[in-house]
Amino acid sequence: MVFERYSYDARRVVVEAKHEAQRRNWAEILPAHLLYAIIDDTHGLAGRLLAMSSSPRIRGELDSGVLPARTGAPRDEHVPFAASTRQVIEATTAAADELRHANISSLHLLLGLLQDTGVVGELLARHGIAREQVLRGFMLVGEVLRDLPLHSSVTQALRAAAPTGPPVGTRELLVALMRADNAGEWHRIWLHCGNDEAVAAMPFQDPEQGPGGAAAGLWESIPLTSACVTALEVAARLAKRYDMWPLPPGLLALGLVADDTCGASRALGQGLGRLELIDLLQRAILGTTLSGLRTALPQILDEVNRERADVPREDEQPQSPAPTPPAPPGPAAVPTGTPGGPVSAWFPACPRHQTGDMVRLVSSVYDEGTARTESFGPVAGSAGGHVFIGAARQVGGIQTALAKRLSPRPTLQPSPGVPVLMACLIGIVGGIIAAGLYASGSSTEHPSATRAAALGFLAVMAIPVVALLAVASKIGSRLARVESGMATAMPMWLAAWYCGRCDGVFFPPGEYPEGVIPDTLMPTAVFQQAVWRAGGFTSEGDPVK
Repeated sequence: MVFERYSYDARRVVVEAKHEAQRRNWAEILPAHLLYAIIDDTHGLAGRLLAMSSSPRIRGELDSGVLPARTGAPRDEHVPFAASTRQVIEATTAAADELRHANISSLHLLLGLLQDTGVVGELLARHGIAREQVLRGFMLVGEVLRDLPLHSSVTQALRAAAPTGPPVGTRELLVALMRADNAGEWHRIWLHCGNDEAVAAMPFQDPEQGPGGAAAGLWESIPLTSACVTALEVAARLAKRYDMWPLPPGLLALGLVADDTCGASRALGQGLGRLELIDLLQRAILGTTLSGLRTALPQILDEVNRERADVPREDEQPQSPAPTPPAPPGPAAVPTGTPGGPVSAWFPACPRHQTGDMVRLVSSVYDEGTARTESFGPVAGSAGGHVFIGAARQVGGIQTALAKRLSPRPTLQPSPGVPVLMACLIGIVGGIIAAGLYASGSSTEHPSATRAAALGFLAVMAIPVVALLAVASKIGSRLARVESGMATAMPMWLAAWYCGRCDGVFFPPGEYPEGVIPDTLMPTAVFQQAVWRAGGFTSEGDPVK
């Protein structure tokens, strides 16, 4: 028997019914085993419906009178369906066809059990479980955050995301949350990935948001993608784990980035490593750091995914693996142009998770995390009892922490022009003073002594001038060596790829300096040291003398 139309929760019920029959040493799977599995499946649709009525009493009657354990060891061999169970399964399919439902859920199985003419049908009727009640249960299919207290900003964001078009994805919900949450310091997030308008314009969508994508769940009749449903479920479980009610915007933001393949996570992960992003969301949006979150978040995501994943069909033979898709072009296709230049149409696979998702050129990540700032505005002040008004211009730059860790160029000392300028100023001031002393010598009683003092003062002033010129020469020499080293380090730096999912760097196959192993993920700090060594810099970034 093949259950091709069965959803993940319906397949889970069938598998658990088989295990229940084996544990109780029954030779066949009875309708009662199906009902027992439905009651035990508290995350399933039918199990949730029965939990709101009289499932404990029904289970008690099943244990005491309908399904007592038989003597003997549990069965290991295959247990077939009883004739009455096959009739229930046929009635289940007929109920789904009557309702014009393409997929069969555990609610359809419950409709089939209601038509059982034996003990199970009588048991359900005796406890008031009727067809109309099950039909109303279909209205609850896929609902998330039901009956949970939500922060007003979370509610506002969910409702504001609805007009973007069905189904709502994680990126759309993220943008709506940015605009609804006035308390969070979102500007600290925007420093790395851009403001809400920039995030809204990013081309990142959830995996199932392609053409013809269907909704996987609902919130107040608002259709949601599967990734969005997962994100909301993760946020709800975080709230329960850390006892934070009503569910705050910060936990929703963490839920939206829990899965690094969804649109929201990819949008926010453009300028930050994964752990940096999680830490920043806690500080800037949640307002606190949760103990053990780095471990709890992937565990909760894995738990939610397991519950939402399809249960393997145990009545089918294993299928042969799908043919392996053709590999992408070889390393020759790796772009080695200037930073920010065109990127090839394919991305090499990360050595750790073996996909090209969130893999980008190091040069692109560095450029997006580096920005030049320029400000111009009026200034006012007073000097010598006079008030003045003028204008000032200030030029600077900002850089994300990730860009600093990926920088190929060591942090340089100030320009040699600074000590040269100071030397000139000291020399000019000292020369003027010495010239004045020398000229005044003719009007004094001891002109020779005065002129000698002037020449001595000029000699003393020459000492800091010479020292500053020496410092300028040293800085200039260092800059020259750095620029010379950059010519060697840049080709290696331009060939590197950064994985935002793993916060690491790797090189495609090719020839690299000693110590660099291609197709091996390395931390960003190790990568930076390798680039600096290739350029002839020390571990502190100083050129080798």
